[in-house]
Amino acid sequence: MPTVPAESPRITALRQQLDAGDERALLRFWDEMAERGTPLVELIADDPAGRYLLTFLWRGNAETRTVVISSLSWPPGGRAESALTRLADTDVWHSRPFTVQPDHRTIYAIVVNDPEEKLTAHLHAIPDPLNRHPFAVPQDEEHPEFVRVFGPRGVLSTAVLPKAPAQPWIEVVPDVPKGRVELHRFRSETFGNERRVWVYTPPGYDRLDECWLLLAFDGWLYLHVNRTPTVLDNLLAAGKIPPTVAVLFDSPETLAVRTQELKFNPALLDCVATELMPWLAAHYRFAADPARRIIAGTSLGGLAAAFVALRLPSLFGNVLCQSGCFQFALPGQTEYEHFVRMIAAEPRLPLRFWLDAGRLEGLVAGFVVVEDQNPGIFVATRHLRTVLEAKGYEVHYREFSGAHDFASWPGTFPEALIALTGSQET
Repeated sequence: MPTVPAESPRITALRQQLDAGDERALLRFWDEMAERGTPLVELIADDPAGRYLLTFLWRGNAETRTVVISSLSWPPGGRAESALTRLADTDVWHSRPFTVQPDHRTIYAIVVNDPEEKLTAHLHAIPDPLNRHPFAVPQDEEHPEFVRVFGPRGVLSTAVLPKAPAQPWIEVVPDVPKGRVELHRFRSETFGNERRVWVYTPPGYDRLDECWLLLAFDGWLYLHVNRTPTVLDNLLAAGKIPPTVAVLFDSPETLAVRTQELKFNPALLDCVATELMPWLAAHYRFAADPARRIIAGTSLGGLAAAFVALRLPSLFGNVLCQSGCFQFALPGQTEYEHFVRMIAAEPRLPLRFWLDAGRLEGLVAGFVVVEDQNPGIFVATRHLRTVLEAKGYEVHYREFSGAHDFASWPGTFPEALIALTGSQET
């Protein structure tokens, strides 16, 4: 194996130039970074896996005291792993180099002079000004806690390595016919609350006899992060999927309420079966055959989608799980991966699955994350795939070089739609 440098070779070269009295080395360095974009990406010499070093940078000033990388789940570790170090008495602040795969893609932000001297979940985070791949979402007044995820500006940065998969389906194409999105306020008597529901209907919907149905939890995220309307417009125009009605079912109020609703909750089954689906059927036309219906979700929403399909197979025949939280135990129990054991113990149902997960979602040196043996999302998803295949289910499975942070899901989402609709007659 090649020797991985403990410092970015470009930073080492800059240090040597400055020590040699090269007064213009610093200016050349920042001109170079402005031209190529940050973070700093360097190929590891003679590495058979083609891996890279990824180094985060910040241009400080006289008032800069601390700089840290703030992210949802990567880089791993605490403040020591995420802190940037000042290069001598210059304005260059740099992280240690992280070894990453050539198709790596993750989201990050930068916190300068954190007033609490610790990472505060993006409350003081700003995007990297030299980054070429911004990740922006609109502010959501009905989900104020999202500031903990997306920062006060709603703009983060993305580290994109040279072989990271392109995400062409999320880009708006001017001449592609556009579907219609309607916003509704849906009252659930089961949960005793109200939430937003966005319903997308495809171009020419009034002339179509029958459409597939996509129901996705965490509707705001599927609207603005996975960009579902744009993805459906583009895939349909390209002939990749059949006409589809998409229902983006939001989570209300706080993240704690979301967790309560989506985590193995029988009330969710009642809400979907006796409230949401009858309401949708009264207002929209879509396939009655569960084989032409998809239920989807990301993270905890992915677990919820699989749970609903397993308990309501007469309503949904396809499950789209992006980084599903299959590591979770049943509330009140301590043994992890409850859903995996449900699949193993019960008869096979007429369900088809899409599963994806990031290789950086929970792994630390190839082992479990914490001492209590929580396997994390990546390991649990692999386990679920294996059990599903052993039971005879049709499973489409993808792994990506990323973390639990929204960067890769907009890319795997269109793939999942194509896989689940494309292998059946449309």
